[in-house]
Amino acid sequence: ARSYRARLTLALFAFFVIPAAAFATWSYQRLRTDDRQSRELLVLETLRSVTGERAINEDRGRAMRGDLPLLLYRGGVLRETSDPLLESLTPVGRFLHPDIYHRLASDAEPQASQELQVGSTPMLFGFRAVEIGNERIVVGAPARGNDETLDSRRRDLGVLVLFLTVAGALGALWLSGVAARSLAKPIGGLRGAALAIAGGELEPVLPSNPPAEFAPVFSAFRRMGRDIRESRVALLEAERRTAAVLRNVASGVIAVDRAGVTLLANPRAEALLGARLQSGSAVTEVGPPELTGHIIDFLASDLEDEEFDMTWGRQQLHVRLARLTRGAGGAVLTIDDVTELSRAQRVLAWGEMARQVAHEIKNPLTPIRLGIQHLVRARGDRREDFDEILGRNATRILAEIDRLDQIARSFSRYGTAPDEQTPAERTDVAAVARDVVELERLGRDDVEWIISGAELPANARARHDELHEALLNILENARLAAAQRVELRVDRMDGVVVIEVTDNGGGVPAQILPRIFEPHFSTRTSGSGLGLAITRRLIEGWGGEIAIESEEGKGTVVRIELLGGE
Repeated sequence: ARSYRARLTLALFAFFVIPAAAFATWSYQRLRTDDRQSRELLVLETLRSVTGERAINEDRGRAMRGDLPLLLYRGGVLRETSDPLLESLTPVGRFLHPDIYHRLASDAEPQASQELQVGSTPMLFGFRAVEIGNERIVVGAPARGNDETLDSRRRDLGVLVLFLTVAGALGALWLSGVAARSLAKPIGGLRGAALAIAGGELEPVLPSNPPAEFAPVFSAFRRMGRDIRESRVALLEAERRTAAVLRNVASGVIAVDRAGVTLLANPRAEALLGARLQSGSAVTEVGPPELTGHIIDFLASDLEDEEFDMTWGRQQLHVRLARLTRGAGGAVLTIDDVTELSRAQRVLAWGEMARQVAHEIKNPLTPIRLGIQHLVRARGDRREDFDEILGRNATRILAEIDRLDQIARSFSRYGTAPDEQTPAERTDVAAVARDVVELERLGRDDVEWIISGAELPANARARHDELHEALLNILENARLAAAQRVELRVDRMDGVVVIEVTDNGGGVPAQILPRIFEPHFSTRTSGSGLGLAITRRLIEGWGGEIAIESEEGKGTVVRIELLGGE
């Protein structure tokens, strides 16, 4: 992370150093300018004294032999020098620089200076034009300077800049430390207060007199602290209310996180499971294996809720699982003891069963009793047509006995426990569908029977004879519902074989459709009301599903899904 003090130090250092560097640059440029001007003035004054008309006319040779190197130009060409070596080397060329030539030709007091390249080094030269008789000559000389003085002044300037830089760095470091400490104090107070709130302290202590710049921050922090304190008090109160409710609720409640660790468990849940469920303990280690298996599978799935029944000891428990989508996630379990409810339901079911059995048996017994009474009267009256009466009544009595036998077998099959049923095996659903439709087509009624998707084998987990009976029962229901067109379609999906029967009969009213699979429930006056109930039990016993959609006056759709048997 970037340091505030380091950034402040750099800013202050730049505040000190940048002006010092600018001053040094300006001073250096001023030093060079002053040096140039002094040398330029010196060489021009020297040329003025050397090139006076009298000096040139009276002792020209002595002037040319002075200490100052002189260059004499006529017509812009170097003609003579004060030193033969200069004449042979011609450091600035044999011709007068064009700019100098034009400037001297136009000035009233012709003198000029300009930097010229001597090899690779620039050097300042001064030039002066002199009229001797009718002849105009130009005398030039290099400008000399005191290099030692210039170097000394440069060194002094460098020392000054270095001193200012060091002083600026030290000052920046010291000032940044002071500023950082002054800012760190209120910030440290805020940090300590925040840590205190995080640690559970309700009223942390803040500095009483913060800097004016921090006053709004401290005010907002105090307001936040009050809000957190009020929220925490409200949360604690809500937790107490929730705990009180959970202690007195009739259902067991357990909350677990994604890993199956107990977050909350009420006393009722502990009583139902017979185990101590402490917060932080794994429910999978103390709960019944069946329950923990469901919890693990539910947490690993994408389901939002699930319900199941289980037996634990002598208790019949109903468990609901609901997913927690906030916070740490996980699930909430509600456990209800439905032992007494199940017992009461079984008693009611047996009572209803007894009532239905009595009703179903009573129906065929009435014609049997009437037939026997008819025979007794005919025998007492010595009727001449007694044999005919005997035959007719015997046929009727035998038919009712067959009906009693059918009722007995239906009740027996419906009462068979699922684990006592014959296990499913690989069955060609398409072949069974074709047989059932062909059998229905033998009837005399005017019904259009259609089958599709049964051309190729469609293997599924079922029992051939029982599937044949179930489909025959569904098609017979469609025929009895006055359907004029019945279609049976077989579809193959991913690992599933689907059988769909669609008819255009009278349909089932919406208010009684939910009861269509209840035992002894029928929309007709005839029949035992066990056909669809037995069909559903058979299909679910094979691991399949059956569903019915119907609209009164438009028809019914029965959909059966069976596990593939490939």
